[in-house]
Amino acid sequence: MDTNPKILVWNLSDEEMRLFGLFLKDIDGPRLEQIRRDQGHLLVREILFTDKVSSDEFDSNEKVVLFYNVQAEMVQKVVAGIRESEDLPRPIFAVVTQHSIDWKFSHLVEELVKERDYFKAHKGAQPDDH
Repeated sequence: MDTNPKILVWNLSDEEMRLFGLFLKDIDGPRLEQIRRDQGHLLVREILFTDKVSSDEFDSNEKVVLFYNVQAEMVQKVVAGIRESEDLPRPIFAVVTQHSIDWKFSHLVEELVKERDYFKAHKGAQPDDH
């Protein structure tokens, strides 16, 4: 089981992946991996540690960045860099927790969207300005 720090992303275009990868290289960031549509209904744990795929593809237009085992300082550096960039999208950010690792990725995305929408409706913006 590979527990090295990594960043999982959902729904980034090839160009966004390229730019994000260059940004991470510049800051000596963790490895970048894209979650495929055939992994969207798997548990986050399965995406991280197995080669499993699902016959049912997940479809969501949301852009998501998940941090796995990434130190807080690096998470802050990545979030700040994305916010400052004019070339990178404004995704929903989340850190994989001991609870969310056992959620289906599709369920996690639904909950993250609900949280984002709640903050937009009740505070005018999300805590991380998505």
